Amino acid sequence: MDVEGTIQSVVEGLAEAWNRQDWPSFSRWFAQDADYVTGAGVRWAGRDQILQELSARVEASIQGQVSLAVDSVKLAQPDVAVVLCSWEMSSPESVGAGHDARAGVLTMVLRQEADGWRIITLHNTDRAGH
Repeated sequence: MDVEGTIQSVVEGLAEAWNRQDWPSFSRWFAQDADYVTGAGVRWAGRDQILQELSARVEASIQGQVSLAVDSVKLAQPDVAVVLCSWEMSSPESVGAGHDARAGVLTMVLRQEADGWRIITLHNTDRAGH
C-alpha cells in the first residue's frame, strides 16, 4: 500500500475508534510522545494523557459520530507526513432536529515507526458557527 493509502487507513481507524468510544484503540494511533490539542485549545502531552483525558470525558461531553475526510497529505520526509482532514460530528440532539453538526479541521503530523504510522501531533480546530 502506498503512503497515502496507509495514512487513509490510519484516519479511518481513528474515526472508527472514536465512534465506538474505544479510547485504548483510539490512543494507539498516537506515538508515545504525541501532542493532542483539543478544539478548545487544551494540550494533552503523550499517549497516556490522551487516553486518560478521553476516558475521563466519556460520560461528560463526548457524544456523536464523527466522520473524517483526508483533504491533503504532504510528505515532509519519506517517514513524516503532514495531513489535513475535515471532520464533522453529529450529536444525538442534532440528528433530525434541524441542528447543525459540529465541524472543523484536524492538522496532523504522522511519523512512520517500527509498528506503522503514528500521529505525533494532532491539532483540532473547530469551525466558527458550528
